[in-house]
Formats: sequence, structure tokens, C-alpha cells
Amino acid sequence: MANIRMQTTFAGDLATLSASPAVAASMPVTNLLNMVRYRVMRTTGLADQQIKGTLASPALFSMMWLILCNLTGLATIRVQIYTDAAWTTLAYDSGVVAALQMRPLSELVWGVDPLGMTYYSGFAKANAGMYFTPVGGQSFTITISDPNNPAGFMEVSRLLMGGHFEFAYNPKYGMKFGWDENTNQQRSDGGSLRSVARANFRKLSIDFSLLPDSDRHVLSDLYRNVGKIKDFLVSVYPGSGGAYERDYTMQAKMVGSLPDIVSDVPLRNSSSLTIQEV
Repeated sequence: MANIRMQTTFAGDLATLSASPAVAASMPVTNLLNMVRYRVMRTTGLADQQIKGTLASPALFSMMWLILCNLTGLATIRVQIYTDAAWTTLAYDSGVVAALQMRPLSELVWGVDPLGMTYYSGFAKANAGMYFTPVGGQSFTITISDPNNPAGFMEVSRLLMGGHFEFAYNPKYGMKFGWDENTNQQRSDGGSLRSVARANFRKLSIDFSLLPDSDRHVLSDLYRNVGKIKDFLVSVYPGSGGAYERDYTMQAKMVGSLPDIVSDVPLRNSSSLTIQEV
């Protein structure tokens, strides 16, 4: 299994995006470049949707994730990277792959759960994406297909695309994962505890105790370039599949004070960071 990965470059955010066919005018493809959940790109129907991007100069690509999308278990995605700015010379083609992982029969409750459940069944939205061998490119095409989506449209909140880094060692044991929410609670005069429902989100605390200098430099640049302002992708169990990969893959921001990096012994460093889902 691969080690923890973090997004380190953000070529997708530098791209000029277009959509074919045209998407809803009030929910344009440019919404994929912002971090606000409700500002989504939405198609007008269920025809295959292409998201095309072109950059002013070549950039590194090794990951693509569609964040908070409404794709179903039958949806597919395809990523194509081109070396030029006009989608001419192909450098990488993922082929058509399933957008979401199906739950195996062994995890379904017989007579209760329908066939075709994914690990995001029961979730309001899903994250769908992939990692691939790093490649340089100046334009890209993402093709999304979900012809039987019951919503009658396809919707994506955020596109995270660029390069990633895989750390030499995983975080130490004791990593903390959980859910939080903005729900307001107030006890009435009669003693009832009332709640005003708000959205929930994930939170994660990570302790790196074995950072070689090569990893330290990458983490330092991430703290400097991303800080508490930008969002980035974190995958603790990339490629493992199942609920673990689902729960520990998220569009995140750092919260609290920016982490320190501690030089414990020569060539070995440590750092702790806390992130929350955007």
C-alpha cells in the first residue's frame, strides 16, 4: 500500500477552463476553481461532459480529483493530458475508469441493500479521482459519464488537479480522525435539547515522526505556499480502497497555528498538523 500523499502543485487552478457541452449558465465550469461548497458546476443533462483546461506554460500533473460530486456507482471518468496548449499531442490517457468503488457483496445486507452500492452510498456527495505517473502537460480533458444519474444532471463542487508528493514514512500511530459540525444547540425552558442542523465536515490530526530531509523540504514548502489560505488534497491511505480510503481522502485546509518542524536528530525531523475538510 502506498504511503500518505499530499497535493503540492496546483496546475488545475491556473488553467483556463471550458466545458463541452455547455453547462448551466448559473453554475459555470469556473466554479470548479473556488473553494465554496455550494458554488458548483452543474450540467444541463446527462450527456457525457468534458471539462477542458489549458495553461499558459507546461506544468506537472500526477493527480485529478472531483470533489463533492453527485456521481453514482455507474459513473466513469477519463483523464487526458496533452503536452501542448491546444489538446493535440497526448502525453497521458487514463482510459475510461469507474468513478467510484462498488461495495462487494460480502459487505451488503442481503435483502436490504441494493446491488450497486458504493462506499459513498448514504453520503450527500462523493469524491472521485485518481493518481497517475507524473507527466508534464499544458492542456487537459476530463470526461465524465453518468447516463443514469437519477438527479438528471451531474454536479461537481471542486477540481483539484496537479502534482502530489508521497512521503517516505507514514504518520506515527495515534492519528486522530473524526467528524464535526456547525450545529447549534440550545436547551428550552421545558428542558428539551434543541438542535439547528448545519453541515458536517471531517477533521484529522497527523503526526510525522520520521521525516527525512527530502520530506521536510516538501512539507516546509507546503506550509509556506498553502498555509491556512489554500485548499489541498490529502490521502492517508491512497489506493487501499474501501471505507478507509474514502474517509481519509479529503479536500482540506490547515487550521490553528501553522505547524513547526522539529529537527530531532541529524537528517530526521518531525511535525504535527491539524486539518479540516473544506
